[in-house]
Amino acid sequence: MEFRGERLRALRESLGLSMTATEKLTGVKQSTISELENGIIKFPREATVDKLCRGLKIADKNFFYLENVHLPADVLPKDTPADVLKFIMSGENIPYIALGKKIKESGLTPADIEQLIQIFSRNKK
Repeated sequence: MEFRGERLRALRESLGLSMTATEKLTGVKQSTISELENGIIKFPREATVDKLCRGLKIADKNFFYLENVHLPADVLPKDTPADVLKFIMSGENIPYIALGKKIKESGLTPADIEQLIQIFSRNKK
């Protein structure tokens, strides 16, 4: 299967990363990133894809190969604030997103959660 460079570009841009920043994060040279995104390299080495996945926190390298895989940014409204998009796209924030889903299912309102946060924040001091 061919590497889908447009996915790399979409992910990088949704995270607000330049090619240089992506190089620093992943260890993949900026020139290679450019060639991947522009379809010049269609079959990268597995080690390169592994570095991209580790650095960009992509759990499954098939993201770069399969057709029907979408970034959260692809399904969010176009006017989603950049900081919210960056939060969603960060693999480190997945536990918070999962917790948000549980909170919504619990029937607690955002106001309830704000009150709980204030209570716990005061108790931490």
